[in-house]
Amino acid sequence: MHLNWHIYGHSKALESIERDFLSNSIPNTVLLTGPAHIGKFSLLKKLAELMQEDEHHIIDTFSFERENNDLGIKEFRELKETLSLYPLRKYKIVIIQDIERLSIPLQNAMLKILEEPPEYVYFLLTSSNPEDILDTITSRCRIYKTGPATDLEVTEYLEKSFRELNPKFKEDIIFFSSGRIGIASELVNNDEKYQNMINWLAEIRHLYNDGKPHECLKFAEKIAEIERTNIEEFIFVLIQFLRTKKAADSLIFVQNTYESILNNANIKIALEVLFLRIFKGVV
Repeated sequence: MHLNWHIYGHSKALESIERDFLSNSIPNTVLLTGPAHIGKFSLLKKLAELMQEDEHHIIDTFSFERENNDLGIKEFRELKETLSLYPLRKYKIVIIQDIERLSIPLQNAMLKILEEPPEYVYFLLTSSNPEDILDTITSRCRIYKTGPATDLEVTEYLEKSFRELNPKFKEDIIFFSSGRIGIASELVNNDEKYQNMINWLAEIRHLYNDGKPHECLKFAEKIAEIERTNIEEFIFVLIQFLRTKKAADSLIFVQNTYESILNNANIKIALEVLFLRIFKGVV
């Protein structure tokens, strides 16, 4: 690497992006795909800094994050008007996290800009589920693919970002984060979330080793009552545990169950069937 990205992981994607940046061939629309919480948005913010030659990149760079600064029809109309004005810096850059979450009408409205963008306008987009993006949008993007960081990269991130972490705590963070730098950071700063994962893992181990069928059903009811976003984190803990057991068939069943939950299946029933299947061998 010739540039100081200060980014952990994403080595293959960074090589491609840096090569295009140094050759002045970054396209007007970039799409960075990969699993959630691995730092895709942070990478594109750093790219915007390099493009604008501005460490703080406040002027003429517009960021829309999933939780903090969402993009709706009103915001898009205002953005469209702003993009029509010539930039004060080198470019006008729009960074959008998880483009697939935008409504179909909003994606269609954005498509009109992507078809013939002003030469000074760049869209830097991320997606965790690119199959949910309109094909007419993805066809206008240069797609860079990335994935989770290695355990070594997560370790390096933790050691440089958080001094004097307890060795057991650091080991847990590496295990639970599963290469997701964003989750690693959150767990260090959120003791409640960390304790939830510790408790889930302890219950999973018990059920896997000698749990009874009625305990599986009770645990399914308990997990079904938590928030949907926390169910996603529980699934990650379960997957990490099953990987240590090299339980390939169970991993496939977990993935299928989670997809059914995302498609609005009854969470309690789906988890009951899952737990009885992977913990007690009930088909």
